[in-house]
Amino acid sequence: MSEHQSPEKKTAVQMKEGEAESTGKQLPAPAFNLTAPPIQRQEAPGIAPATTAAPVADPAQVPGVVAEKTQLAAGPEGDVNLNQKYDDLVAETPATNVEIATWVLKAAGDDIGFVTWNTTAAKTNWEQIRDGKATGAVADPAAAEVLKALPTVVALVKARVNRYIAAGYTGTKETLQLGSFMNGRTGTHGDGQAIDINGLDFTTSAAKVLQLMKDLPSGKLYGFGLPGQGDFFENTKSLDAQKRVVEATGVAGTATGWRKFVTGNYSSTYTPAVPAAGGKPAVAAKWSAPVAATGTALSLYMKSQDIKDQVAAMPGAFVYPDNDNHIHVDTRN
Repeated sequence: MSEHQSPEKKTAVQMKEGEAESTGKQLPAPAFNLTAPPIQRQEAPGIAPATTAAPVADPAQVPGVVAEKTQLAAGPEGDVNLNQKYDDLVAETPATNVEIATWVLKAAGDDIGFVTWNTTAAKTNWEQIRDGKATGAVADPAAAEVLKALPTVVALVKARVNRYIAAGYTGTKETLQLGSFMNGRTGTHGDGQAIDINGLDFTTSAAKVLQLMKDLPSGKLYGFGLPGQGDFFENTKSLDAQKRVVEATGVAGTATGWRKFVTGNYSSTYTPAVPAAGGKPAVAAKWSAPVAATGTALSLYMKSQDIKDQVAAMPGAFVYPDNDNHIHVDTRN
């Protein structure tokens, strides 16, 4: 009985049902209201009642009804509750080392999945920070000032989640793969200032690395280590590669090129071997110690003009050649 219907009055459906029970006639099925609740009929004793579910109407097509979330395609990305988790994640503002590490580990959870790790040790490092355990050069992450790399990671993850939300919770998730951080490291890594990020395209295009650089918070001083591969530092122009070219000539010469972990351009002079003769001993071939040459590795040997332009747009940023298959992100302030 509808809550708006008086007990004394029967609906047409109830009247016809009564007629059918007294006459034994089979009545046609009534036309259902698309927004009505399921209709339950009383069956004979001992027979379980059958429920006929009304077709589900599209909320967008029912006047006055506004859906809180749009139910998407089947699968995790279409789960309204999961979509809310994405919204909640970007709304959170973790402030301490412990809070940030907890947040990053949550973002890496199977249900959210926006952070991955390139090794088990990389994940362990974040668990140590979450648990306030000594790591790198930091004895007590729970008591220390916020490690400079941590807010940077939060910003990079949020940028990816926000793009996913803006796309209607559909498409491929841009995961952030975190690599070498503090464990067993010294210098900027051990201090929690720099972190390596893997899992991007380092061999065919600079686009994903460029996007990562654009996602970084403004107003910070950054240093970047980029590989000698793909659209980054031209691997044939490293000082070591140029030395091999000079050595192949068999004559004295000078090689100039980039070196790993430094921003400059360097030269070294080759003196070929001299065989023993006239009673004089043989002299082995040798290279002079590298010396600074004109220009920088970025200006001379970076293949991607987009990367050059992006670095130029980031006040104080610097770039040097690094190991392959990762970007080293150093947040200096």
